[in-house]
Amino acid sequence: MDAGGTNPGNDAALIAPQVNADPGDIESYAKRDPTRREHFLELLQEYSWQNFGLQQYREMSAWLMNQARSTDLGMALITLLISVFFNRKDGMATPYMSKL
Repeated sequence: MDAGGTNPGNDAALIAPQVNADPGDIESYAKRDPTRREHFLELLQEYSWQNFGLQQYREMSAWLMNQARSTDLGMALITLLISVFFNRKDGMATPYMSKL
């Protein structure tokens, strides 16, 4: 599901049997905007994750700027940044691609 609450394709039909739910329930899940945020906060707390905030943004921006000096390939930088997020051990939640 994307941040706009839409479900591209027919993912609900694929996911519903896996979680023992009705596809219509899954389709309507993100229509209530606070639901996504509430559940995201629950995940942060449950798994001791941290939200990607302004301080982390500044740190990663400075680091990425140094990396950018050695290449002009934007996709290489994004790939590198994503790999850094996935390999972090401090519980930092990886931001959406639109934030990267």
